[in-house]
Amino acid sequence: MALGTSDLNLHDVGDNGIAYENAIRNLSPIFGSGFDKVVVGDPFHQKTDSYLWGFLAGTAGRPNSMSDGQPGSGTGDPEIDLFLQHESAYFLSTDPKIGFYLLLGSYIGDWYTLEDVQDQAINLRDDFMRAALATPTYGLAAVWMTPNPGTPPGSGTHWQFHPAGVGEVIGTGLTQTINNGRPNSADQWACLSILGDPTLRSSVIGPVTINLSQSWKSGNTVNLSWSPHPEETGCVDYIYEAPYRSDPYSKVAGPISETSHQFQADPSSTSFMVRAGKNLTTGSATYENLSQGAFWP
Repeated sequence: MALGTSDLNLHDVGDNGIAYENAIRNLSPIFGSGFDKVVVGDPFHQKTDSYLWGFLAGTAGRPNSMSDGQPGSGTGDPEIDLFLQHESAYFLSTDPKIGFYLLLGSYIGDWYTLEDVQDQAINLRDDFMRAALATPTYGLAAVWMTPNPGTPPGSGTHWQFHPAGVGEVIGTGLTQTINNGRPNSADQWACLSILGDPTLRSSVIGPVTINLSQSWKSGNTVNLSWSPHPEETGCVDYIYEAPYRSDPYSKVAGPISETSHQFQADPSSTSFMVRAGKNLTTGSATYENLSQGAFWP
């Protein structure tokens, strides 16, 4: 997993350079530090490698496009290529292999309304951020990173995605960013936008599958049997119970190395859940990453 970025000028001053540093600061807790964790190029226009996070910094004169800021690419004329556009339509034609997008631009943040831009009515159904979620195979979430109007260059939104390095959902990064503002600081005026499911995590492991024909309950005795996810190795499992599926669950047993377990359930419990667990080392720590729950019955 790596950060793919189309910003070639890594030491640029101003908004783009600071935004790049912001991206590195956020994602190092997930991937670790080092230049081997960053792939510099254009992940939006290649079809071979995949990236968990991708970063694009540039200008957005319209809600459905961004300039990539890569002089010397394409036509060979730096003055022309500086304004080459990443169009919303490219997401469909190129299908970038990027899970989470960090996008620094201006008008692309106006994904929710119809307005005139440069005396042209823009149909925001083609908005760049929304298009990132409509790719055929990838595109889980899109984060808007924008400079704050009226503030010095580089004082834009300081996103706080560090908790993703220890298994938190990306929505935690949103709430932590909101609560990060200091009195009279630029963070108080930050404009935030994140499209996608806020309950997604940066790192996941595959869930188990309950063997329905071999799982049963007789009185308070419960026997659960399951199969591990075919792509996961080195996992242990945990069993939980609750009065009803919508209620909070309590752990009954675990860690378990076998794929079946018999136990005495609480008399009030009617719903049971099995989760796989596996140690994962990130740039922040080594922690036990838990899968989604598999429920029975």
